[in-house]
Amino acid sequence: TTGISGNGSQLTSLPSGLTLLSTLTTTSGTSNTTATLNLTTYKTLQIYVYNVGNTSGTQRLQFTPNGGSVSTGGNSMPSSVQSSYQMITFDLASGVYGYGNFPTSRTLTAGTGAGQGGAGVNTGLTTSTTTIMFDWSGGATFDIGSIKIYGLK
Repeated sequence: TTGISGNGSQLTSLPSGLTLLSTLTTTSGTSNTTATLNLTTYKTLQIYVYNVGNTSGTQRLQFTPNGGSVSTGGNSMPSSVQSSYQMITFDLASGVYGYGNFPTSRTLTAGTGAGQGGAGVNTGLTTSTTTIMFDWSGGATFDIGSIKIYGLK
């Protein structure tokens, strides 16, 4: 644009970067729940699922906020020798979320290929949510991976 000068210090109300709110190590148990969260100042959650798998395969990873209902992200794991990589973007005002899911080998070092994307709504996940639980649709035990939850103001 034209007519703009200065160093940008006069700009206000710019969004800050992502803030890491919780890290879950998903190497054991049938569910993993965040520590207490304070989402009151956040507009969006960005959830990264990295190499998360279970002992049984053929189950969907799902999340449940306190006060909310279960939501699934992505397709079922084809087998227990595969794991899931996902990115989930969640709007705290509307409850709308979108995800991209890439189930693949547990030893992925780089890759592209068949994945799945989708969307959903969970109006129970809001700025007043204090915990989010992750588990499998069939009650399997986690055995690999991690989940990181970031907030955007």
